[in-house]
Amino acid sequence: MRSCWRPFVIFLACLGPGPVIGQVSLFDFLYRPDSLLEIALQCDWEAWMAVRRTEQEVDGRFFVPDKNGERLGLKAGISVRGKFRRRVCEFPPIRLEFSKKELRSKGFLPLDNMKLVTHCLDDSLSQERMAREYLIYRMYQSLSPYAFRAQFSKVDYLDNDPSKPVLTQYGILLEDDLVLAQRMGLEQADTLNLGPSDFPEDMVDVHALFQYLIGNTDWSLAMSRNMNLLADKGSGRYILVPYDFDFAGFVNASYAIPNPDFKLKSLRQRVYLGGQPPSESARAKVLAQKPVFIDLIRKSPFLTATAKADCIGFLNSGFREIKKNKIVYPAF
Repeated sequence: MRSCWRPFVIFLACLGPGPVIGQVSLFDFLYRPDSLLEIALQCDWEAWMAVRRTEQEVDGRFFVPDKNGERLGLKAGISVRGKFRRRVCEFPPIRLEFSKKELRSKGFLPLDNMKLVTHCLDDSLSQERMAREYLIYRMYQSLSPYAFRAQFSKVDYLDNDPSKPVLTQYGILLEDDLVLAQRMGLEQADTLNLGPSDFPEDMVDVHALFQYLIGNTDWSLAMSRNMNLLADKGSGRYILVPYDFDFAGFVNASYAIPNPDFKLKSLRQRVYLGGQPPSESARAKVLAQKPVFIDLIRKSPFLTATAKADCIGFLNSGFREIKKNKIVYPAF
């Protein structure tokens, strides 16, 4: 999707006053979950693509609306994140690193990182893929208080060379791990081989059922893959917060591969990876979210009627399997 550069169209004005600058992170200030946010990233994109297999940053600018609806520009180091998608995507996911000093000067807390989930492939289904994955973040937020905040965004990718066309695509801004930990009053943890007893009651079962519902097998509790772990020093327990859902059957991304570890032939096949059968209380908690999840899909302004019907149908089949206790377990 390509367009000429244009002024920002801000969808935030009608939402009333937002957070007060000086007391919040940049992500806090931008976060409006029921609204589309328009942002822009500028750098030498050829140079960025040339270092996509490394952790090297390219100097760039991040443009956002300020509290007056004006255009606010911030320096940003732009690098590639992720392993699989940096290999297969035309436009892989992005990590943004800001200057703590500049954030302070603009009145923000010096929390200097942010993630951007990109469209991956520049094709006709890119908006739908992004909207589907964004809905997963919204659904998990309604299921658990321990969830990443996600902001659906329209992104203009501007090149330092003004003669080059602007690429406009949809993406998802995610709060950084440190912002998440500070918001929840917890500490970041880096550990492996945790089990259900290391977490609050039913947390692992509820999470595993949710991943089953959306048809995602691209996660591992033992390896802490595609989840952020936080430590609650008061209780001695850990908290898990999942992310990266693009391999879920609910998203049904064209570049995703069915998990060969479980001999799956389709992204839409479900396998429960929670170990032992989930508790009745966990099943009840997930099943109770059905009307909430369906309502989120129906009210999405970013999906076509056909896509909404597909999403609802896929979730309904998962809810039936959970309700009738016909969950599919791995066969080794």
